[in-house]
Amino acid sequence: MKLQELQWQNPQAKEQIEWGGSKAGSYEFARQHCPDLSKYLPDHFFCLEPGFDVNVCTNMMNLDNPKIVRGCDRRDFAGMVDVLKSIPNVTGKDAVRAAIHEVLAHAKDPGVKSYVEWETGKPFDGNIMVQIEDYHGQERGSIIEHPHERGVYRIGNVIGNPVAYYDEDICDETGRGLLTSSMEQPDFEHVHKDPLVKESPEIIDLYQCVRESGLIPNDYSFQMEYVIEDFSRRIRFTQARLFKQFDPADNFKIDVPSTHMRTLVRLYECFGKTPKEGVELPLATLYTRSIHAHKDDQGVAYVYGQEEVHESAPLHIQPDNMAAYLPAAGRGALLEHGHYRWMQKASLTLCSSCNLDFMMPNMADKIKNVRLYANGLIGAIAWERTD
Repeated sequence: MKLQELQWQNPQAKEQIEWGGSKAGSYEFARQHCPDLSKYLPDHFFCLEPGFDVNVCTNMMNLDNPKIVRGCDRRDFAGMVDVLKSIPNVTGKDAVRAAIHEVLAHAKDPGVKSYVEWETGKPFDGNIMVQIEDYHGQERGSIIEHPHERGVYRIGNVIGNPVAYYDEDICDETGRGLLTSSMEQPDFEHVHKDPLVKESPEIIDLYQCVRESGLIPNDYSFQMEYVIEDFSRRIRFTQARLFKQFDPADNFKIDVPSTHMRTLVRLYECFGKTPKEGVELPLATLYTRSIHAHKDDQGVAYVYGQEEVHESAPLHIQPDNMAAYLPAAGRGALLEHGHYRWMQKASLTLCSSCNLDFMMPNMADKIKNVRLYANGLIGAIAWERTD
């Protein structure tokens, strides 16, 4: 997606995002134009533009509290997921200066340059902004509104870096959890349950505050990242980036021929749509050897990940023909960077919540093609029987 093609309702939001992207641009928009959103920002934050003098700038900062140092760029609103470096829990002037230099050096890495230029199709010189803000602890997460059913939210909450604990939940607009395990067809009624993430109502309130501020074009779902303060449990806004354009789900049942094996994609585990008869694609893994083997295919379904919480792929992974993304995430961790990078790019994402043996990378060597079915809410991954 290209920023210049978006239909902005708020010109100040457009201006700030095109200047500073999903982090610095969002913060400046909230600070200057939206008091309701600005109260969710960290108490102290500083955005340093390219060419700044590190020593002069840090001498002007209040560094009494631990900080997180974050690389940011105007292009990270519609991409660059987990590309620039962030360094959390930095204490003291010397450590903050060292972290700033590390973030700046990382942005100049040839791998970063290669990835950003592949993703954007434009030159990247590595001259990024750096944002320094108060560090509020290890508990963080993100939330999206489902692009095919408004008022339904997916929330992923994380503790630790690296991740030690993860909860991911699907909720309605009040924060009540939705039981989706038995929902395999579109003629369902919502069944409520207690949310796994206790702060879900407050997180959704913040998401709606971002929506109402005009920061995001009205016709798009977006991913919002947040932190939860260690002791007060206060929710803080940290980032907002585009996800998918809203598009109502289709109302057809998933009908897989008896000649095929299948794994079902349960309610709200589907992002994107296919015709009722599905689409057939070659199956590959998101690894260099497999990408190269399929480089001449026009569209490919890529499998990635063997664990629920998966690290981001190396930046040299740059498939030009991703037609569908099949994360091996079970029912969790879709919103972590390792999966979200590809969910944002692929026109179709189907997350299998059962038969995970199918999703393992070695299966892509045995199953040459898959037929994918999706109505926007539910779907199936099918392949021809070999028995």
